[in-house]
Amino acid sequence: MLSERRKSQMLKGLLYAEHLQVQQKRIALQSQSLLLSETKLCPVCKKRFSNQSAFAKYPNGDIVHYSCQDKRK
Repeated sequence: MLSERRKSQMLKGLLYAEHLQVQQKRIALQSQSLLLSETKLCPVCKKRFSNQSAFAKYPNGDIVHYSCQDKRK
């Protein structure tokens, strides 16, 4: 009984530590800024980004329209 409780507490602590690491990474990624001008083209559809475009950023740094993110080859 006591060993099961201890295992449970240890697992809970490990999961919490992992949660904190993921939160820290998320905050670091969200705090990165990028410069998106109207002259920049979407590499998928070759159209310009408008002022109200929704976009996605790939890990390699490419920025595409939100609707183009699944069309990438």
